[in-house]
Parts: sequence; structure tokens; C-alpha cells
Amino acid sequence: MIRTVHMSGERRLTNRQVFLTAVERARSVNTPLAVMLVDLDRFRQINDVLGRDAGNQVLREAANRIGRCVREGDLVCRLVGDEFAVLLEGIESPALAAAAAESIRTEINRSFLAAKREVHVSASVGIALHPGDGDSAEELLQRADIAMSQAKRAGRGNRQFHAAGSETRISGKLEMETRLRRALDLGQLELHYQPQANLSDGAMNAVEVLLRWNDPVLGSVPPEQLIPLAEETGLIHAVGAWVIETAAAQARAWRDAGLHPVRMCVNVSPMQLNTGLVETVSRVLQRTGLPASAFELELTEGVMLARDRETGAAIQALRALGVDFAIDDFGTGHSTFEILKLLPVSTLKLDGSFVRGVCDKADDVAIVAACISLARTLGLRVVAEGVETAEQCERLRHLGCHDYQGYYIARPMPAHALEKLLTRPRAVRSGRVQLALAK
Repeated sequence: MIRTVHMSGERRLTNRQVFLTAVERARSVNTPLAVMLVDLDRFRQINDVLGRDAGNQVLREAANRIGRCVREGDLVCRLVGDEFAVLLEGIESPALAAAAAESIRTEINRSFLAAKREVHVSASVGIALHPGDGDSAEELLQRADIAMSQAKRAGRGNRQFHAAGSETRISGKLEMETRLRRALDLGQLELHYQPQANLSDGAMNAVEVLLRWNDPVLGSVPPEQLIPLAEETGLIHAVGAWVIETAAAQARAWRDAGLHPVRMCVNVSPMQLNTGLVETVSRVLQRTGLPASAFELELTEGVMLARDRETGAAIQALRALGVDFAIDDFGTGHSTFEILKLLPVSTLKLDGSFVRGVCDKADDVAIVAACISLARTLGLRVVAEGVETAEQCERLRHLGCHDYQGYYIARPMPAHALEKLLTRPRAVRSGRVQLALAK
């Protein structure tokens, strides 16, 4: 049976080729074996927020913990990034492989210390067995990978055995990635705009821009699928740059048409901050002639609190250009209110989950009132998201909120429909357009 071996020092990892050779040798003599693929859930957030040095600390400790969960003769290999492969020879039943996977999950679930902070990740584990799941080492590893993807789709932090028919579902995901690349090349992505208004006089003073993808074959792909797909495949950089460039061109066109100047607020992924965002914004400002004050970048609390060198340098460089920052979905993070005075932000966007209960839930009213009061004290603008009724508007106005957006004003609309609102005398006062990848 699987036994836990507590080893002193770091676990020595083998490489991919040695791992595959060992699998092939055991398979060729019909030794029962299990190939496991272990992926660290949410590991990318550690790199994005705390930096790569912290990420490497977690990877080293994860390798040691995995090593302590298998027998001394079993192999552990780091394949790429945050993925580890494990070979267990002599596994005579699926229950023994499951026990090893559970041991690994339990170890990974314990907190890690990185950059002097306690961080948490979980492990998604995919398992392929021989005989039964593959006729070669590469095939067994591939099917363990498919099982791991199933574990992630099932909610992460669990383990799955390879199941027949899984390849069809994975093929569908690969097809979506291919079609997204094609959509970028063929100009099939588009932006829709949702107005934002002032609670005091009802004047429209902002528009949030939402990314839309209507594929000829897949149909309308919802943002909750589109954005994770773009992040997972690395296409978020190309998609994000396209959003910035397209919105800036639209803002330039509106100005040239004599409409009120608009200010763009871009909701960016943390992955973009570390890869070319400063260069993209600088290039767009130069080409369009828009002032830096025409942009405001929306980030989550977790990203704004990051102190790793790459993220911090990007934020400072964008601030030096004159770009403002907003905290999106404020109130859903884990930071304390007093930390706001340390953040380079000018706007707080109250999460719609609190706004929905602002008329009848005492806890939500208290949270919204505290956020608005604190923001006003610090000189920050407050925007309430997800407003759907006149009663919510009245309560938010009474609490001192500045602006709001939601279906009560209008649903997202294409640029030509928004232009009709921008030409009305009271349609725009402060002239802001907000831009986001998705909501």
C-alpha cells in the first residue's frame, strides 16, 4: 500500500524524459502503475500579486510535500509551471492511487509561507491507470492531464480518474481557443457600452464598455467563459490590448465628432500588469493624441495591494503617465478600509451584491454606508454597480453615493446607440466613459 515517507531536505525532482522512460519501462513489463498529474490551483495569483520569487518558494515547498506523500522509489517530476507528475509503480487497485492523491491534496491544502505572508493554494489531481487508460507513457500522461482538467472544472481542489469520453470535452475547449484566436484576427470581437449617471441630478457622466464575442459557430460566448479562457491560454494580453486600442479609437472618434470628451476606465487582468500594459497604454495615447487623464484602470483589491517589483513598477509607471486607478467590486476583498489611504486610487466601485440589498438588508446598508463615508473622507469617488430600481437609487442618494450604473439606466448598447445619448444636452456633464473587459 502507499506509505508516507518523511524525508529530510528537498525532494530531488526528475525531468520529463526520465519520467516518461520510467513509465514506459514499467508499462512494457505489465507492471500495474498510476500516473498522476498535480496542478496547484490559484498559483498564478501568487506570482501576479507577490512576485515570482514568492512563487518559486511555494513550488519548492510543494515538491517537498508531494515527495513526502509517496514511497521513496516513486518518481516526482515538475513538468512545467505549477504542474507536477507522479509515477506510482505496483498500484494494484484504484483505491491505492486515490489514497495517494488524497494525501497529496491534504499536504498542499496546508498554508505556505511566501514573501513573509501566509498563502493558500489547493491541488487538482488527475489519475490515469495502467493497464486500461493508455498504451504508452505519453498517452498515460495525456489522459492524466485530461483527468486533472476535469478536476478543475468540478470545482478545483479534488481528484479525478480518467473517464472515457473526456477527450471529446477537451477537444471542445481547444476548439474554443482556436476560434478565439480567429476572432481576434478577423475582428469578430466587439465592445458594448453601459451608461453611468450622477445620483444628484441624473446626468449621464460615465459609460462602462463591455467585451462581447458572438462566434458564428459557438454563438454568444458569455464573459464568464471568455475571460478565463483568455487568461488560461495567454490570449488575455492580445485581447486586453485590442480592448484598449479599440476603445481609445472610439473615444477619439467621439471627440472628433464634437461630442463630449470621454474618459476610459479599463478593467485589466493582473496578468496584463506584468506584460506590456504600460507600453500598450503609452503607445495608444501617443497615436490617438488622447490625454492620459482620458484613462482610468480598474483593478481588484488584491492586485492593488500587491507589492512585488513587477506589479508595483507597472502601477507607478502608469501613474507617472497620468493614468488614474479604480478599485472594482469593492467590498468583496480581504483588505481593511484603512489600507485605502496607501493605494493610488481615485474611484471605488461598490459591488452589486451589496447594492441589491441596500433597501431591505441591514448588513448591506451598513457596509454600503461605511464604504461611502470612508471614500468621501479620503476624497474618492464612489460608483454603485448593479442598480435596478428607483428605490435603490433613492437610498444610495440618501447615503451620499456619487454615481451609479445598472439596468435602471440602460442595458449595454453598441457605440452607435450610445451616440444618441451623448448628443443630448444633459446626457454628459463630466464626460467619462468607462471600459471593462467583462462583468
